[in-house]
Amino acid sequence: SIVFLVQIGALTIQSVFQFVSIVESQDFQVSPAAQGMRLYYEGYIYLAIGIIFWATRAGWRPKLFAALIFILLSLSATRGLIYSVIICLALLTVLTGKRRALARFSVLGVLAIALILALIFTSQLRGDDELSTSNEVRTTFVKQVEEQITPGSLLWGHGLGVGVPERPVHMEITYVELFHKNGLIGLAVWASLLALILRRFALLREPSTARIAIPFVLGVLLVVIDALTNPALNNPIGLSMVFICFSVL
Repeated sequence: SIVFLVQIGALTIQSVFQFVSIVESQDFQVSPAAQGMRLYYEGYIYLAIGIIFWATRAGWRPKLFAALIFILLSLSATRGLIYSVIICLALLTVLTGKRRALARFSVLGVLAIALILALIFTSQLRGDDELSTSNEVRTTFVKQVEEQITPGSLLWGHGLGVGVPERPVHMEITYVELFHKNGLIGLAVWASLLALILRRFALLREPSTARIAIPFVLGVLLVVIDALTNPALNNPIGLSMVFICFSVL
């Protein structure tokens, strides 16, 4: 409700910040003046994971809760997170659909439409200036990473804690950061986590057991997909979901 009131102008972001006593925090991101309307919290990724868990449950009430949470998440105008949810919901349809052949075919069309609508919506909500700035930052540090590639760094990277001028500590694109700091060997180590999870899930033979595991596995996939545009995987926020899934499997 608070996020919605901010979007329609009934509340200002400043008044919300004063109410929750936030002075400065990297966990919150706010659109600059005259650059769209955005209030984003780093923990929103668990809203996205929650959508998957609600959508997995039977009945119309959980689906309603999932829809309401998706509306809230959409108001954050976080493109990568919204896309991740849409893709994981499409995979959920394929995995749990009774008519699987039809589900696989129809979900592609729904996915394409949803992604296009999400792109248009976030562009309107955040504004072209903010989105272009966000894209420019990513383009800049990717080029800087590319310029610093050496034969050695290609294999094992430049080392933990070594960034680039545009992003001296962490980078929005997780896999670019992992490659820069740990090289192809580091990427392979991280990829092995996902491979182990998918293998353990594939070994579940009992349908009822596999169904319980589905939202946990999709939660990990959501983190992995979101890491293409946001630093979700190589920090406690996303990594927690990975190891919770390990325990469940």
